[in-house]
Amino acid sequence: MTPQALAEHLDGLFSNEKNGWHAPVTKALEGILPDLAIWRPSADLYSIWDVVNHMACEQQMVLHCVSGRDGWPEPFGPPGHCGYSNWPAPETGSGVDGWQLALNRLLEGHSTLVAAIGGLSADRLASPPPGRRAPLYKLIQGLIGHNSYHCGQIILLRRLRGEWTEFSPG
Repeated sequence: MTPQALAEHLDGLFSNEKNGWHAPVTKALEGILPDLAIWRPSADLYSIWDVVNHMACEQQMVLHCVSGRDGWPEPFGPPGHCGYSNWPAPETGSGVDGWQLALNRLLEGHSTLVAAIGGLSADRLASPPPGRRAPLYKLIQGLIGHNSYHCGQIILLRRLRGEWTEFSPG
């Protein structure tokens, strides 16, 4: 698979309603307000906001590898964010602004990652990133599966609250 095709696949399952067998991440997140984003079905389960922060952390780690950097990315927020944990807690007391920050972090990070992957050479894609054993393309394929899994988790949380309408891919 070429870097451009892999980037299109990542983007398609993330944001294209006519690509794939399920709703894309962007559709799953559409219209979520902070009260739903922070809701947990029980204290020991994740909220949508938790899932979004986690997805952004994993995405940032992949971008770090795509960029050819070794080690782990610097945190993008206070302790509890990437670099400290890959399941950072939502920003406390942040309401609409904090939720929008979390969404923007995920969406903008996705766009940056797609562009970076599309600009890679085939040789770079087939080589392991610094400090890793598996080729870069496997890491990116893993993120595609990871995003799909958590998209389903977001939809399930919405369904539990009665805030999801059925979706049929085009």
